[in-house]
Amino acid sequence: MNEPEPDVALIRSPDGAWRLTARNFSDVRTKLGQALLVPLARCFVHENRLLTLAHYRALLRGDTSAGPATLRRTKSAILWFEVGTIRELGLAIADLRQELHAKGWLDADRFATLSDVEVRWRRLAEKRNKAAFHVDSSVVATGLNLLPNGPLTLAEGDGLEQYQSAFPLGDVALLSGIHEGQEEANALVRTVVTDREAIVRALTALLVECIERSGLTCVQVVGNVLAQ
Repeated sequence: MNEPEPDVALIRSPDGAWRLTARNFSDVRTKLGQALLVPLARCFVHENRLLTLAHYRALLRGDTSAGPATLRRTKSAILWFEVGTIRELGLAIADLRQELHAKGWLDADRFATLSDVEVRWRRLAEKRNKAAFHVDSSVVATGLNLLPNGPLTLAEGDGLEQYQSAFPLGDVALLSGIHEGQEEANALVRTVVTDREAIVRALTALLVECIERSGLTCVQVVGNVLAQ
């Protein structure tokens, strides 16, 4: 007698590729409920954006054609997009907490990791509000007033292409206005990277646990099946 097909399968390939696949998504929607799936999906959207920014960082490391002005500008932009996105992710995690509590699943093994991220970035919300998706005029004005007298590069470029141009005055004024030097910026990058890596593991594990707690069957399959 054949084994019944699982509701959800975590398929792993020997080359490291993996996929979590539902046999029938309507079963997942029914068992988990729309109220829980909405904040989960919001978390996935924001984490996808963080992972995309991480990919850009990796591409930059291997881009020998990018000049110093281009690299400085792009790394700064990526950082602020990361800060804004991870704070938005924190808001989705807060809503996820409410829905897990309603189901009695707040003790889910990996939610503590997500909760730590949400609390940390709630404290860092001012960076998102004044320097990320929204650039606060008062912060820039403060930063401009704090810049020392002497030579300062206002704009620059590594070549004739538009994407090789940069306006460092803006980034310098912004960092100065929120009272962050290079050391603080580096620490912020480390926090973003650490949290992003923890989030992707925690979200995957939490999704599997929610599926199992809902009564759906979930099995892990290892083999060369991803090409199918």
